[in-house]
Amino acid sequence: MPGDSLMAMRAVLKSSLMKVAPYVWVEAETCRDHNFSAITPDAGCCGGGALVLDTRITPQDGFTATYQMPVRNRGDQELWIAARIPEEFRDNVSVSLAGATYSIPSRGASSYGDGYRWYKLAIVKIAGQSSALSIHVNAPHGADIGIDAIVLYPGTFRPNGVQMPLVPEIKIDPTNAKPYTPTKP
Repeated sequence: MPGDSLMAMRAVLKSSLMKVAPYVWVEAETCRDHNFSAITPDAGCCGGGALVLDTRITPQDGFTATYQMPVRNRGDQELWIAARIPEEFRDNVSVSLAGATYSIPSRGASSYGDGYRWYKLAIVKIAGQSSALSIHVNAPHGADIGIDAIVLYPGTFRPNGVQMPLVPEIKIDPTNAKPYTPTKP
């Protein structure tokens, strides 16, 4: 069927982009180091699933999900998270990266799926080969949230629901730009 071919082609394109893109896109449901409730299938999410917290019982240290984020750019990058976080829980969620902690803003951008939204957390600079990113939820009476994706993006990220950017819009400093000169074989 033609629809099956299109879906297969999109999967290959997405996989290829994730390997060569100058930005980092991590599907939250790939987390191996967490104490959230479950990884739940959700057709309305970027990778078809989400890391979900749905509980009324909270451990003393709260809930944490930790990811190793590859460093593909040592310059300024925007840090974004796509999540379903009801307003009453936003103050209970924080994201830590490279020694700094960021809170969830009161307003997000580009809503999609079943209550998911993109939230711009900060402009960051990170060094090394990879850096640990932790999402921490401290909700004493439990919470109902879902984490879909995390993005580190050089330049200006324009979230569009579940769609990954095909070509990043990266600002180039014209004082550093060098013209392309083809080499002769």
